Amino acid sequence: MKKKESKIADFIKENKSLIAIVILSSVFLFLNLGSRYIANDESFTVLVGKTIINNGYPNAYYNGVLINPKNTSFVTIGSKSIYTWSTWLQEYITSFSMLIAGKNEFFLRFPFALFALASIVLSYFFIKDLTKKPAIASISILLMATSVSFCLHARQARWYGLVMFFGIATIYSYWLLLNNRKKSSVYFTISSIFLFYSNYLIFFGVILALIAYMLIFELKKSNFKKFIKPAAFIFLFTFPWFYLTNQFVKTTGATLNLGRLIFNLALNYYLVFIFLLPLLFLLFFLFLITKKQERKELLNKNYLFVFTIIIVSILFLSVKADTLPQIRYLIFMTPLFSLINATVFYKIYEKRKIIACILILLLIFSNLLNLVPFVFMKNLAFKFNSEKATSQEKEKFIENSLKTSFFLSDYIYEITHGYDSVDGEIIEYALKYGSKNDTFIMNSLGFRNTFMFYTDMKEAKINDSNIEWIIPRKNDARDILGDFINNIKNNINLSKYEEIEIDGNDERWADTPDLINHRFKTDKNGSIIIYHLIE
Repeated sequence: MKKKESKIADFIKENKSLIAIVILSSVFLFLNLGSRYIANDESFTVLVGKTIINNGYPNAYYNGVLINPKNTSFVTIGSKSIYTWSTWLQEYITSFSMLIAGKNEFFLRFPFALFALASIVLSYFFIKDLTKKPAIASISILLMATSVSFCLHARQARWYGLVMFFGIATIYSYWLLLNNRKKSSVYFTISSIFLFYSNYLIFFGVILALIAYMLIFELKKSNFKKFIKPAAFIFLFTFPWFYLTNQFVKTTGATLNLGRLIFNLALNYYLVFIFLLPLLFLLFFLFLITKKQERKELLNKNYLFVFTIIIVSILFLSVKADTLPQIRYLIFMTPLFSLINATVFYKIYEKRKIIACILILLLIFSNLLNLVPFVFMKNLAFKFNSEKATSQEKEKFIENSLKTSFFLSDYIYEITHGYDSVDGEIIEYALKYGSKNDTFIMNSLGFRNTFMFYTDMKEAKINDSNIEWIIPRKNDARDILGDFINNIKNNINLSKYEEIEIDGNDERWADTPDLINHRFKTDKNGSIIIYHLIE
């Protein structure tokens, strides 16, 4: 018993900074976690999770409505329509949360935030093992814990928290495998399989990066043998899902557009430099390795390992990626970018302690260091084009991303105050004055799933009789509000409906976890009108 107590005391003594940062991160991740309604992409996760409870499998339909109205979002096996837009770990986790606590926002998000917290702990030991410098490991996880982008994604009932943990677990275990650590092949196999079922696109990006590193820097017969057995098990546990859900056709059916690839690459690196790694720090890191004194330490296989993962993963994810914003695909690399930032701080601290302290405070509390190289490039940034992004999205994205911001203070305000959204106001009104037997129509796909999740109402068609709720939203770029209203007026007698005014700014992406458009405070400037059938 005394030996056990002694080990615990030694662990606490050796890892005081880790424990302190975990406590800080726990506050940032769990405080007021249930203050916002389930919104945006979270609604896809919870609806599919609900079908698992109702049907016993991830059903593509909820209440007779296709959850994701894209023809590539499901496959039909026998009489069942199986949801295949994403791998299912996130949906099974939310279904378990719902079985325990129902439609409780805190518990729906809690497992994902917990995985994000665990990723901070694992990142500490990975970076400490990689660099042999506990100070760099401590600075790295401090930057992770105070990264508002990291926190916002971690607080979503979505795969983000899962890839944060299983991404770094896969990377760390692979590094251990190459260094002949015990049980590393088991850890690598398990973490890779779970990464696949968290997000298969990120899985392929990471695995390709790890293979690329081995082929370029560690090409030995012994390393190849170490990799073969885990690879076989990983293939055995992932290929059946990929094959049965017809992902080969879905992921290879589209032809690669070189212009789109270049745009996505530029955009992804722009996101990195704006939110994850200041370009100035990367340039300083590259300057350091030109110095003979620093070259041996920094240009070693460990830092090359990190840069290979970043470069190859971003290249792969740029081949097939969503339109703006898409930082969610890069968030799993937060530990790697934090390591580079921490290394720069550590090197500056060795020479100029005051300058290093000022820089770390600037990076934690503002985006000034990130903006410096880009404020002069605004006009050039507007010239970027994408075949899918609308001009409104591009302009709003560029304008918002180049604003001076103090994200951490905004984030602290958010987690210590309540938040009222237009979504929430509509849901609360519908729950008070409607029933699950009601039907509705609306022009917002993003809110449609959220509304169905909370109310259990069924979506109607515009020519159906007795539609109880008409909900026009002006925040969805997929539909012009005027066209929707005109269509309503041409097909429905609005004199039979009561007009309800909902206070709030009906702004698209206000609840999104990406920093470009996320709103930290309730905004009551504005209102929208919804319609309820008079009985």
